[in-house]
Amino acid sequence: MIYRIFGCRKVHRAEKILRQSDSTISSGEGKCDVPSAQTLLAALRNLIVPLVQTVIPDINDTTEGPEAELLLVALQNYVASIIGCPNQHNNHVPGTLTRIVPLEVLDASDTPSKKKLISDNTEVEKLPDVEITKTSLISSHNAIHGQDGELRIILSDLQERVFNRLPIRLLSFEKSEESKYLKISLISRTQIYSMVAKKLAAKYIQMLWDDEGRLSLVYDVTEYAILSHTWLRSDPGEITYEDWRNGTFNVVHPGYRKLAHFSRSALEDHNTTLGWMDTVCIDKSSSSELDESIRSMYKWYRSASICITYLAESVSIADMANDPWFTRGWTLQELLAPRTVKFYDRNWNALTTSDNDKTHDGVLEQIKVATSITREELLKDILSGLPISRRMQWAANRHVTRGEDTAYSLMGIFSISMSIAYGEGADVAFARLVKEIINTTKYRVLDVFNWGGTFPTKFSLLLPSSPQAYLQRNANLKELPERPMEPLMLTALGLRVPVLIFPTTLTDTPGEAYTPKGNFFSAGSSHHAEGVKLPLITIKKVSLILDVNAFNSSIPRDQRRYAFVVLNCTGDEHIINVPVQCFAIAIGYFNTDAFITPLTRRQKVFSDKPIVFQIRNNLTTGPYSMRPSELGRHGIQYLSMYC
Repeated sequence: MIYRIFGCRKVHRAEKILRQSDSTISSGEGKCDVPSAQTLLAALRNLIVPLVQTVIPDINDTTEGPEAELLLVALQNYVASIIGCPNQHNNHVPGTLTRIVPLEVLDASDTPSKKKLISDNTEVEKLPDVEITKTSLISSHNAIHGQDGELRIILSDLQERVFNRLPIRLLSFEKSEESKYLKISLISRTQIYSMVAKKLAAKYIQMLWDDEGRLSLVYDVTEYAILSHTWLRSDPGEITYEDWRNGTFNVVHPGYRKLAHFSRSALEDHNTTLGWMDTVCIDKSSSSELDESIRSMYKWYRSASICITYLAESVSIADMANDPWFTRGWTLQELLAPRTVKFYDRNWNALTTSDNDKTHDGVLEQIKVATSITREELLKDILSGLPISRRMQWAANRHVTRGEDTAYSLMGIFSISMSIAYGEGADVAFARLVKEIINTTKYRVLDVFNWGGTFPTKFSLLLPSSPQAYLQRNANLKELPERPMEPLMLTALGLRVPVLIFPTTLTDTPGEAYTPKGNFFSAGSSHHAEGVKLPLITIKKVSLILDVNAFNSSIPRDQRRYAFVVLNCTGDEHIINVPVQCFAIAIGYFNTDAFITPLTRRQKVFSDKPIVFQIRNNLTTGPYSMRPSELGRHGIQYLSMYC
């Protein structure tokens, strides 16, 4: 398969490389004089070169490209690896910022040391741009035909994953042969591509004789670990991108120790040579990079092969629920997004022997204690299947340093993206978040109104100003339509919502019977016509919904009346469906003309919990459907209201 991608000059180069490889192994370089290696390379040379010469369409083809050399170098590495030879090629990645970490520093106590991380004998690499660009492996003037196009497709998939799915930078880990030093490099996406493309090519050579695992090849070579942690509050604190670039820290720097422990755990415990840590991998001096990083955070945690979660104040599973990690805003998505999580205690010891702590019973119980998140919710692959109000509830008691981060840290949980604008204020950022949720959610979007309290956003009386309002959500709100009757629109007048208006009268007598205007009436625990007590804050009375007295024309027009605005109605211009379980807000008004004007804060009657009540029909059982023209007979009005 592979011979078709070589040109004429590549044949000579291929033959030369294979002969050099043969002589390298034969000469004993690298202490690897193995007859089987010589035999294998000779056989491969004798197989590949004649085949290439046979199928060259134009013997004068002079097109050059890196494919031949890359694949044959990878082939040499492969041969060396299967017979135990050391790699003959320098595998550092140009353009990196590299630090050499003595492992004895991590194994020692926290006693202050005068050693500097970067000394005269410490390697610090800052090299020119990479030798292999992101397109050099998939661009060639030679035609790629038939099955040989598979390599091009795989390399294209690799490019898409590295440049669109992976973080902007990653840490690269490598141990010295004596296992005394840990080499940590900070590399960009282009450098990541250069590094993993070589691994991919080597694995592709293997797959020429093995069809299994081909689809996962790109993911195998781009696996990376990701760190979840709470930032240090001490001075000095975390190692930043600027610190790493300039080398302005030493071995007793607590942030350096955390970074080094993470690197070591990723490499030794999880066999991962790439990793991401927010403090050092994001250049916060670049507003565009910060914006992309915040928007992509959930995706990056989701794509990681392992999330190493460091609990800085825990020593066992029993006390992990009290760790501050569970109280921070950003760590919510870091708990939900990764498929595989490993918790480490304050001394960087794994809390369990499980491969994935998200399936460990003891850990799951502590997570539920700390967050209320159940096993089923935590393991749900697609969060969009969970109610909006429930996801908001998880964030209600979490804290952030910047107020806007309350909203920004929830973007991935709701699968939305919006611009980052620090300084806009927490309330504005949260309002923009909710607006995007309304615009993009296709399943039960009305659950966004499932909150209680007196602090709506200034943009709409139906929307809260923070996640705290969702602590009062009604978990038993089941009868929500998959989609509203009309698209919800947030305008300058408020949120435009299709609703049903149920006028009501109030009484001080619980259980009082009343006469409905039509066939519908509110019901408590019995089938008799009686009022319901609702969680209204300013009104402590029983509501007689659709009571005939609510339509009494003798009531002065300046006397306050009340109605329930039912939000979960469905239907179209021909049929209106009245729900059995009504989800509503309460309003006070002076005349029916108020229904068509934008709802004001003075009109809304706030409730400490969402208003939910049952409606019954004395002739039929629900659900109830009727033509719009029939609503008036029962005292019900349908309209689109600005709230």
